[in-house]
Amino acid sequence: MKLKNLFLLFFILALVLIGCSNKQTQVNDIDGTSSKKAITDNESNEFPNEELYQDIFLSTLNPYIDKAIKQHYGSTVVTDPLYVDIISAERVQGYRSLDFELKVKVKPYKGAHIVVGEDIITIKVNPRKVEVLNFEHVKDYQLPPNLQ
Repeated sequence: MKLKNLFLLFFILALVLIGCSNKQTQVNDIDGTSSKKAITDNESNEFPNEELYQDIFLSTLNPYIDKAIKQHYGSTVVTDPLYVDIISAERVQGYRSLDFELKVKVKPYKGAHIVVGEDIITIKVNPRKVEVLNFEHVKDYQLPPNLQ
């Protein structure tokens, strides 16, 4: 089962880093002109597929990110993909290699999404495993008395 999850993670990472072609559909605008628009995961077509792929990818990485966060802050602090930004993503061994190193900025929170700090996590991803290489605590935020 673990190998299957790693394969899925690798596949999603490949989609994010390599990119996929957007499906397009012909749309007639109110003024009678027509244009092509990308088909996305919402009805309004506001967001590009890249955002969809990033959300899928970060959701897949979240258990590794969450484990690193809990090791630093304890079990009462959590995070989710909406509180994670990708700082950098690179191929470690050059073009078309399948070893990746990512840096993500995480804003973990307590309770009703009250951010407790900022951290930078370096993650290694390849077809065989996902591994947190480094955890850097950057900043603490002042918490209300009931959450301290």
